[in-house]
Amino acid sequence: QNLNGEREKKIRFEEKKPNRKRKREKIFRIGKKANRKKKIRKKKKKKKLGEKKKD
Repeated sequence: QNLNGEREKKIRFEEKKPNRKRKREKIFRIGKKANRKKKIRKKKKKKKLGEKKKD
């Protein structure tokens, strides 16, 4: 849910300021890094749950 909200905000920011292409890329990169870290954490939790279920 949070990821979706942040993505929507970013897209809006891009459309609002199409002139700042460089700044846009930098912000997007930072966001991607943060999302990646969160995703990895979520994946680990999911794996643990799956392992427990299999057991």
